[in-house]
Amino acid sequence: GEKLRFRLGPYTRLVLRPPRPGGAFDREGERDHGRRIGLDHLSLGVRTRAELERIVTVLRGSGVRTDGVREPGVVNFRDPDGIGWELYEESGH
Repeated sequence: GEKLRFRLGPYTRLVLRPPRPGGAFDREGERDHGRRIGLDHLSLGVRTRAELERIVTVLRGSGVRTDGVREPGVVNFRDPDGIGWELYEESGH
């Protein structure tokens, strides 16, 4: 479905998914994070690839699963609430 994307300053984006009829829920009544209504993910820009690499090191050291830096300079992970986070190298976007 369509996502609403807001740019908040030069390095921050907020992505929302608008309501759809019969929104998806899992068996425990929690929202299915892949298709849920509301916040889809947060996207924050950083200035350099080195900053992204440092962030990956900190995330992994804290036990957060991530595939590391993917092209074009993007790191994705989920927080404990299942919210998706995207960190990106500003010069690559």
